[in-house]
Amino acid sequence: MTTGAWVADPTVAWVIALEAHLREPVDVEQVAAGLASAGLPGPVVTADRGPDALQQVLAPRTAAVRAAVSTNRVVLGAQHERCDGLGLLALLEAATGAAATSSARGLGERDVRGSALGSTARRLAEALLSPPAPVAAPAAAGRRDAGEAFARFTVARRLPVAELTHAAVQGVTAHNRAVGGRTTRVAVAIGASRLGGEVPVVGDHSALLRLRGVERLSVPEVRAAIREAAPEPPPPGTGDGPSLTGRVATVAMGALSSRLGSTLLVSHLGDVDAPQVEELAFYPVTAGGSGVSVGAVGLRGTTVVTLRGRGHRHPSATLEALGRRVHDALEATGS
Repeated sequence: MTTGAWVADPTVAWVIALEAHLREPVDVEQVAAGLASAGLPGPVVTADRGPDALQQVLAPRTAAVRAAVSTNRVVLGAQHERCDGLGLLALLEAATGAAATSSARGLGERDVRGSALGSTARRLAEALLSPPAPVAAPAAAGRRDAGEAFARFTVARRLPVAELTHAAVQGVTAHNRAVGGRTTRVAVAIGASRLGGEVPVVGDHSALLRLRGVERLSVPEVRAAIREAAPEPPPPGTGDGPSLTGRVATVAMGALSSRLGSTLLVSHLGDVDAPQVEELAFYPVTAGGSGVSVGAVGLRGTTVVTLRGRGHRHPSATLEALGRRVHDALEATGS
């Protein structure tokens, strides 16, 4: 699948990232050799420049996989059409020798929701007639960040994806209410994998579930909606070459990009078993209407939650404030 088939907005860095703090040191040469053996062409490995490491690996460049390395820290970035979130765990092992498996079960052979053309027609109609609420951007006078923007916090317990999704929606509605944004028609795209995480493999086995009107749902209702949702079909023209219909759909989706997509994308790598890893953080893509994603990964009973956005629209200060609202919602509903 080509990047153009994945997203109508060519400015989006269609790259996912995993940050790992390790118990044992690694170096650039070790990581480069390991990634070269992982099956993705032309890995680019550089020294970690501290706060810029995520920007290093997430920039929209042509490399299939990039890494930034310091003594006990590795940040991996991979083109999503070549590697899904669980695949990053396999890349981590290849790069560092640190084995990592996940409790994520995967969707298996769950049937997709209709045809690609039908899905595109539904999404275009939604964009025209009832677009999802965006995450409200800050006032124009506020500071903007170059490139991608990030925030993160840690929850001292395991965090199911339904609870994370519910809290993220509650955080968005509280944020939008405070700044005068819309709080209805909240849509959430949930990144999932067809495969489970017991034996992660490098490759894209991703699937997308999409929930609408999530602001009206309780945690049990979100859980049921996720369990019952059919994955979205891939967009038209993702086979050997783009069809005329696929090209027309892409142009139409590009024209409506500001009204298209979901309020949020949420993706959880599950509870990870990685004895040689001290801490993990996962950063999903920022495609979609708002360009805001929420990622999560559990390790030894705690969960790191990240927020990622496009800095020109949602700078770090906005994401940090939104993260506090999500954390507050988790505290209110936590067990």
